[in-house]
Amino acid sequence: MTDDLINTEARQPTLSDLVRVPSKRAHSEFVPRLLRHGRDQHSREQAMVGDGFDLRTTADMGDGVFATRRFSHGETVMVGRIDRELDHNHPHASQVSEHRFVLHGGLVPKVNHSCEPNCGIRLNSSGAHDLIARQPITPGQEITFDYAMRNYAVEHFPAHCRCGSRRCRGRITGWQDLPAQRKADYHGFVAPYLIDIDNRRATTTSTSPTSGEATPQPA
Repeated sequence: MTDDLINTEARQPTLSDLVRVPSKRAHSEFVPRLLRHGRDQHSREQAMVGDGFDLRTTADMGDGVFATRRFSHGETVMVGRIDRELDHNHPHASQVSEHRFVLHGGLVPKVNHSCEPNCGIRLNSSGAHDLIARQPITPGQEITFDYAMRNYAVEHFPAHCRCGSRRCRGRITGWQDLPAQRKADYHGFVAPYLIDIDNRRATTTSTSPTSGEATPQPA
């Protein structure tokens, strides 16, 4: 084995390395490595971009996802895909039912929160979250959604929200902490199980624990 071949084993092979490979055996080992390297590089590049969006660095929020084309109101901006199940809630966990949390694949976990988001949530057939435009989105605009649109409780973020929007409520909260008007504003753009939880808890609260009869509610 030549010194050139030894040196190339410590790094990713290139086409020029193949020219210098001295034997058929070494050639057969290098070709699969080169192909794997190409596929891995392609996968990494694909993870950074999508159909109409890509990953960029923001001024004060770290990474963020930005539109590279125009999206109309109601259009699907990003298609969700569940990567794996989680056994608890955490900063990147997406709640997909009352007691089920998952981690989304692709760039969905990189989408930043905003208290005045341009996208909302819609469940797709796999149970994952698609991001849907709540308003027209122009190229270069950051794609955002309110984390309260997917999680009933949010407990893993800094005390102060940094979204900078005009309607910033000061901290990132879950659906349970949103005022009634904000919930109404998000109608049609939130995960349906959040509303189911609200309705179930409202029913439980309105039922007398002693008699089992409904307690009259104020108008």
